[in-house]
Parts: sequence; structure tokens; C-alpha cells
Amino acid sequence: MDEGCPDRDEDGVVDDLDNCVYLPNPEQGDGDRDGLGDVCSEPPPPPSGLTAMPVDGVVQLFWEPVDAAGGVGYNVYRYTPDTSELRYLGASSPATWHPEFLDELGPVVSAAYYVTAVNRYGLESEPSEQVMVSFGTPPVYLPLIIRNHP
Repeated sequence: MDEGCPDRDEDGVVDDLDNCVYLPNPEQGDGDRDGLGDVCSEPPPPPSGLTAMPVDGVVQLFWEPVDAAGGVGYNVYRYTPDTSELRYLGASSPATWHPEFLDELGPVVSAAYYVTAVNRYGLESEPSEQVMVSFGTPPVYLPLIIRNHP
């Protein structure tokens, strides 16, 4: 190893020559010859234990953290049945580095959520199990009719 050159994953291969900087791979295997080491070519496992807590148009999502080498972030998706819209909820990828997310639904009455894990190389896991939230039926206001009785 070159003295003074960084080796973040401490696999004996300096970062400038390492085909997978964040995961140890001293053999530098690259079976598909894409320039990314084999240990980095696998997406992380999907998150589990997704739970939603809806309160007054806001949904707090929680899930079990994914334990994957190299670190992971999470992408959060919402499907709204009323509009058949699937929407990514992050401003960038990943949407969050923490196993929780707050979504302000606004006027939406129900929605389904799922979460994926994404590693440092942008590889995204399969989706978590979906969780559905509903705020019930919105109130319907009818005109009040008053009749005078003789």
C-alpha cells in the first residue's frame, strides 16, 4: 500500500485504485467488468417493519434500519389511490439517511407508502412492505332545511 494515500475501507488498495471505496474487497473482483467491484454491485436489503402514524393530515413513517456495509440511505414513495399517483417524496436521493420520514399529506384522504434502501453507489433495494393510511371520509355538509309548522 502507498503510504499517505487514503484507503477508506482498509482493504489494502488505495482509494484511487479501489473499485469499491467504501466496502473492503482486497481481491478487487469485477465479474461484470463495469468498473464497480462485485461487493458494491449488490443493492442493500429492503427495509422492514414499516409503520405509519397518521395525525391530522401528517404521516410519520418509521422502519427498522438496514444494516449494510458502506452505509445506506432511504427513498420514500407515496401512492395516492384517488389520483393513481406514485410520487417520490425526497428532494434528492436518498430522501433521508435516517429510518424515519414525515409526510404532510394535505387534502389527501388515503395513501399507501413504501420505502427502499439505497447504498452509496445509488443501488436501490426492492421495496419494503406497503403500509396504508386513511384519514376517514371527509365530512359532507348538507343544507339545513327548517320548515314552519302551523
